[in-house]
Amino acid sequence: MHLKLFYDNVHEREAVRAFFVEQLREMAADMALEGESVTGIKDANKLITRCFDTLDQRYGKIETIKEQNSR
Repeated sequence: MHLKLFYDNVHEREAVRAFFVEQLREMAADMALEGESVTGIKDANKLITRCFDTLDQRYGKIETIKEQNSR
C-alpha cells in the first residue's frame, strides 16, 4: 500500500528518481576522478530505471483499467 501512495504522488516520485540519478552521476564522476572503474554505474542506472518501470507496471495499469470502466 505504501508503494501505491508513493506512486500516486507524481511530484515526489519524480523527485526521488531525479535524486537517485543525480547521486549516481556524482558518484561516477568521483570514481572516475579517482581512477576507479565506473562500469557498475551503468548497471545501477538500469536498476533504477527498472524499479520505476516496475512501479509503472504494477500501479499505473490499475489506474488505466479504472478509467476505462468509468466511461
